[in-house]
Amino acid sequence: MVTLHGPTEGRSGETLTLECESGPSNPPAKLLWSVANRTLATSQRQTVEPGSDGGWVTRATVEVELDGTEEDRRGKRVRCTAFNQELGEGKTAEKTISVICELDD
Repeated sequence: MVTLHGPTEGRSGETLTLECESGPSNPPAKLLWSVANRTLATSQRQTVEPGSDGGWVTRATVEVELDGTEEDRRGKRVRCTAFNQELGEGKTAEKTISVICELDD
C-alpha cells in the first residue's frame, strides 16, 4: 500500500509539499517520485520507522512547483512508487493537482 498526502489544487507560482508513505514492508521500501511524467532524482530524504504491525514504513516529501505552464494548466500529475527490491515489485499512488492560473488580459 502507498498513500500520497497533500493538496489537490494550488495557484500558479506556489510551491506545494506532498508526502508519500509506504505500507509496512520488509525490507523497507524505497520511494521513487515522478512529477509531470519526469522521474526525480532519488536524493530526497526518506525516513524509515518500524510499522505498528511489523515491517518498516518509509516516508518522504517532495516540493512541487506550480509554474503555470500550458502543461500545468491541464493539471500537474504527481506519482510516488514504493519499490521493494527483494520482491522486485512496486505499488504506486498518484494525484493530479489542479493549477489555478491568472487570466491573461
